Amino acid sequence: MHNRRFRAVSSVYGKIEHILFAYPGNDRDRVNLRRLYEEAYSKLPKSVQFFVFALFGSENDFEYGLDKFIESTRDYFDRIIPGSMPSERLQTVILGSHEELRGRTHEWVQDLNYVLESSNGVAAFLQQVHFRHEKNFGYSNSQIAEVIASETDFLLKPFPYLIVGGNILVGNTYMIVARDLLNRNAQEFQRTEEEITEAFRCGFGIEDVIWLDVGDVDGQNNLGHLDFIMNLGGKIYEDYTWKELVMLAEITEDSLSGGAAINDPDIQKYIRTLDRIAFYLESYNHDGLRFKVERVPLIVHNRPGRANPYIFRSYNNCLVEVYDRFKNAYLPRYYQADGAGGNRFDELESSIQRLYSRYGFTIHFLEGNFDALSDNRGSFRCISKVLRRSSADSRNWNIDFSHNVLEYNGNDRGMAQQYVDIIKEVLEHKLR
Repeated sequence: MHNRRFRAVSSVYGKIEHILFAYPGNDRDRVNLRRLYEEAYSKLPKSVQFFVFALFGSENDFEYGLDKFIESTRDYFDRIIPGSMPSERLQTVILGSHEELRGRTHEWVQDLNYVLESSNGVAAFLQQVHFRHEKNFGYSNSQIAEVIASETDFLLKPFPYLIVGGNILVGNTYMIVARDLLNRNAQEFQRTEEEITEAFRCGFGIEDVIWLDVGDVDGQNNLGHLDFIMNLGGKIYEDYTWKELVMLAEITEDSLSGGAAINDPDIQKYIRTLDRIAFYLESYNHDGLRFKVERVPLIVHNRPGRANPYIFRSYNNCLVEVYDRFKNAYLPRYYQADGAGGNRFDELESSIQRLYSRYGFTIHFLEGNFDALSDNRGSFRCISKVLRRSSADSRNWNIDFSHNVLEYNGNDRGMAQQYVDIIKEVLEHKLR
């Protein structure tokens, strides 16, 4: 047991150093993802390292086998970007048919755990514990954290509640979490908002937990995860005070496609929900924490004949880094022919470019079939998990939550039982 100060890796502060990708079990999906990963390799700095997780088994064999896969992957990216793919830049964890992975791997790597950093450089996964009575939380990629911890210097930390990374955005001393996650944990574990808030505050090493209501007037959340409609942009100075910049989605006439109409009742619900979120954040003022909200186009694409015909193409589902004097944003690019050989969304991209430039950002648009990825309600951030960032001046280590978080190394074979015992103690109730 070691006493260390841990905090959640920020969604914005610090230079990106290490990213996790996962290859899914579906061959068709891997073809598209390979192109997207290639873009990430080429657009992010050469100092960034990539961890590629792939599962081999009866449902998920690559054509050439394990050794050939590692070799061909490195060769492939080296051909795309000659000289930029030294072996140490690509780390690959490949498993055989693992029964602990109760389901097929998929490309969505944000959920079910969150990455922590410590004051002395040690990283850890804050890992939810799977209760035996769990029915709807899903298992598919749930053990990736354990596997990576067993292969690397990452630690594992148990957490008593469900974690959905796509519904969590971390600034410096605050985190914004979709209220859906609070409601789901409260219902599942019969705990109060105060108890759950304190667990998140201590587990993530954060001072302020902001539960953000992203539901519409009927209480339904049809906008997807929080990171699909919002991203953070770091500190700005406005009206003689420091504020946290939030880029929030906005639906306009120009961002509609496929015949979607601005006066459609469902689209009007989305617009009212996003406007309400903007008003709430702009009005927020707690212990000096304030927000500046800027609006970013959200493409709404209509697919007639479906129960829920609208699909979102999100520019907010991106990676952002703010460190020293540098500000970079890595955004997905979407495409729709305009009838003249161009992209109908070029003007939207130009407006985004101007907006980010106003705050000193350099924008990097990533090519690839993000449109197809968005059909499954995901985009670039959903398939890329930042494992490490460099320290950022805007964050501090003055909060010590180490006594609230228990630490176990991923190599411990009794880890699963320890998790159960710890959570029994934390929640003070037995598993059903």
